[in-house]
Amino acid sequence: MSHKRVILLAAIFILPAEAGAQHENIPPPPTAIVVPTKIGIINIQNVIVGTDDGQKELQALEKKFEPRKAELKALSDEIEALKKQLDTQGPKLNDEARSALVKQIDSKQKSFGRVEEDAQSDFGTQQNEIIQKILQKLIPVIDQYAK
Repeated sequence: MSHKRVILLAAIFILPAEAGAQHENIPPPPTAIVVPTKIGIINIQNVIVGTDDGQKELQALEKKFEPRKAELKALSDEIEALKKQLDTQGPKLNDEARSALVKQIDSKQKSFGRVEEDAQSDFGTQQNEIIQKILQKLIPVIDQYAK
């Protein structure tokens, strides 16, 4: 065997054994004191939705946003009708008319995206306000059972 191989084998087999022998003289760390703890998992979303207040508030929010849902549905239907019109009449239309129809579709799609984004943002904000309000009522009850 070459000199380099002997050194490599010694490093692989002998040094770890010496390192392990050194660790045998070190005393084990002190044991940790175990303190009993209570662990509970609460699905806050289910709790909030399960309360009478939560159900009433969230149903009222849904009703409040029904007109916006209807507006979005109407815009979506209008866009779909224009797309069908483009598909059926597109080859028959001159370049100007086809271009105008494409621009109209694009404009309505952008408008739809903005209205939808605004509605989602408003709905999420108001939903979070409801959740926070109900959560403030639930915290004392949760704290009572945590003790």
